[in-house]
Amino acid sequence: MTNLGAPNSQSLIENMSYAVIGVDSDGNINLWNTAAQLALGFEEHEALGQHANLVIPPSMQNAHGNCFSKAQGVVKEFAIRKDTVLPFMHKSGAVIKIKGHLVILRGADGLAQGSAAIGAIAE
Repeated sequence: MTNLGAPNSQSLIENMSYAVIGVDSDGNINLWNTAAQLALGFEEHEALGQHANLVIPPSMQNAHGNCFSKAQGVVKEFAIRKDTVLPFMHKSGAVIKIKGHLVILRGADGLAQGSAAIGAIAE
């Protein structure tokens, strides 16, 4: 795989039409692109640093927390490799569905450093 470098990787994420939401190992949002803002209504400064529960419907928060904790503990790579439709909470309070992928982000040591959701509003 070719290394694009940090500036190019950031540009790719920022300019793609898919929402990209990254969280650290504590579940706090640390990546939020323009497509995420358009899909979910929160501006980057409103989302960054907030817990992922900001955009997870209350009825799904316990299940999400349990799944997130288990996935973080898996030593090998984890990803949902087919499109999955998941509910997200829009800033307005409306629940919307986003179709995409979930991945655990790992450091060079193989340890989980967080996760990311990448997708678009499901039609």
